[in-house]
Amino acid sequence: MDTGNYQILIESQHRICSLYLASKADFLVFGCENGIIHIWDLNTEEFLNQFSTHSGIVLSVKVTDDNQIIGCGIKDKIVKICNLNNFESIQIQSQSYNISLIDISSDGQYIATGSGEKIIKVWEINTGLYLQSLSGHVSEINAITFSNTNQILATASVDRTVKIWDITKGKCLNTLQGRADFVHSAVFSNDNRTIITGSQHSINFWDISSQQCISTFFETKDWLSSLIVSQDEKTIACANISNEDNFIRIWQIDDLNSGLNQTKNQTQNQTNQIPNKILKGHNDNIWSIDFSPDSTKIVSGSSDRTVKIWNSQTGQCLKTLFGHNRPVLSVAFSPGGNTVASCGGHSIIKLWNVETGNCFQTIQD
Repeated sequence: MDTGNYQILIESQHRICSLYLASKADFLVFGCENGIIHIWDLNTEEFLNQFSTHSGIVLSVKVTDDNQIIGCGIKDKIVKICNLNNFESIQIQSQSYNISLIDISSDGQYIATGSGEKIIKVWEINTGLYLQSLSGHVSEINAITFSNTNQILATASVDRTVKIWDITKGKCLNTLQGRADFVHSAVFSNDNRTIITGSQHSINFWDISSQQCISTFFETKDWLSSLIVSQDEKTIACANISNEDNFIRIWQIDDLNSGLNQTKNQTQNQTNQIPNKILKGHNDNIWSIDFSPDSTKIVSGSSDRTVKIWNSQTGQCLKTLFGHNRPVLSVAFSPGGNTVASCGGHSIIKLWNVETGNCFQTIQD
């Protein structure tokens, strides 16, 4: 098995609390406990810039698709919106709890924020104008995600529901419910007609307009985490959290074409698809997985303190990357697919060359 080498090239004096890989350029943004946000170029391996939020721990960061704006969730209950060209910023006073969830619409017009509350707040990015509070969940919200229509938002909650919102009207359009476990993730299909949800013990496909679960794609007694869908929408992957079985299941979505084309009036179809591949190799809980942009690889991070890169078609482990000395909680591919970022429980971010497995950058507390 090929293994990765690492070296510490950069040290940070402050704990790293959030990171984000920009979607259309190879640069990394991360926020620290001292309120400073850093920007790094992954191609040149050079520091680009930094700016201060002047407002406490940065719990989450997000960048628009045109790489112009950073949205920052700050522990002092505010959001900063910063223009990356001139570093001018707008400050928004948001939730009454610390902000831990952020998403930005793909056109860069809107930002949605969430916290320990049961509501989502929506703002206009250019002006900082507060637009709506989206209220309706009865328990904590785990995830928020915009559709590619930009004005439609989905929220997944511990209350076992997913809600679809029109952010311009502040109206809940649909509530998807009927599952017996809490929902931790939601992914829109490219045509915005279907939403795929990951919950504690199942993966489900929903027809948004009819609010019907058209397919219980997979159901298990195991605890599932980190549901992802490849960019070409041909593959689904989900990690497993278990005392004994720690692996990644992979399915080809093409196998579900007939199920996804069911009429809106059909009753729920229990399919429980058998995975096309099962990726085994981690020795402890798998907390995070991500597809490469071309969908041919998967990266995974585990409590066994390793990062693994897999061939998503064959299931072969291509690389095992050593260097973290605590659980790896988050992993992501760069937009070019040449770099993997990993973040450990010890607040260390490592940047890895996918081809060689070498760690070319380490930012350490």
